[in-house]
Amino acid sequence: MSYVKRINDKHRERLLYLLGHMFITLAMLIRIDEKNIGGLEGSVLGTIGHSFLLLFFVITTFVVDKKYRVTFSGELYYLNILCILGQIGMIIIYWFEYFEPKEDPETELKNKTFFEYCQIIISSILIFFYLSMTFKSDNKYSAVFVGLFMITGLYIISLYRNLHQHIKTIL
Repeated sequence: MSYVKRINDKHRERLLYLLGHMFITLAMLIRIDEKNIGGLEGSVLGTIGHSFLLLFFVITTFVVDKKYRVTFSGELYYLNILCILGQIGMIIIYWFEYFEPKEDPETELKNKTFFEYCQIIISSILIFFYLSMTFKSDNKYSAVFVGLFMITGLYIISLYRNLHQHIKTIL
């Protein structure tokens, strides 16, 4: 049995999950500098990363019957659907930031308000999913717990920034 076939059969989903987080990490490293938010490089890397995660959750929710510590199974599988929706939302956010004109005052307010609501909803969905996953019984007190808790923290920070910005826009 070839090495590639062994990886394909045994670790296909894990590889998608790992690659997804690696691409998202690269996108976030680029986007640390605020002037790079909405840039092509960060948008492409983030889209690739969230697409890998989207594919991982679609496969593990609807195609294969394997149990992973980062997915729900049985009666709670619908929580995976929340994550699928969140991944689609993150891809939309990347491209909205890229295509949204920066200096157009006529469309800026209407689109910006819609975009802020989308960000708030998507961040809330992903916070709920990752917080539920973090405190899932077989993840407590494991290395997975720390990673999931950190991801939850990132989405909480994102939600806080979006709410803070939205409140400034209203006032």
